[in-house]
Amino acid sequence: MAQGLRQMVFVLWFQDDETSNLHVLNGLLSNGWRLVSATPMSGTGEARGIGNSPESRSLVLLERETA
Repeated sequence: MAQGLRQMVFVLWFQDDETSNLHVLNGLLSNGWRLVSATPMSGTGEARGIGNSPESRSLVLLERETA
């Protein structure tokens, strides 16, 4: 049986106070997902984060083989 690829888009975000969801991305990578590409979605940060802290985001494309 041929194997296929499953893709997922993940939005990585981080704030100036070092709050982020990087641990979630690291968990996905530990479970077999591979990084295909990453593209910044914002530059210097915007005052829309938690508690109005500046927040920056990147769009991350991941993939993994399926049975």
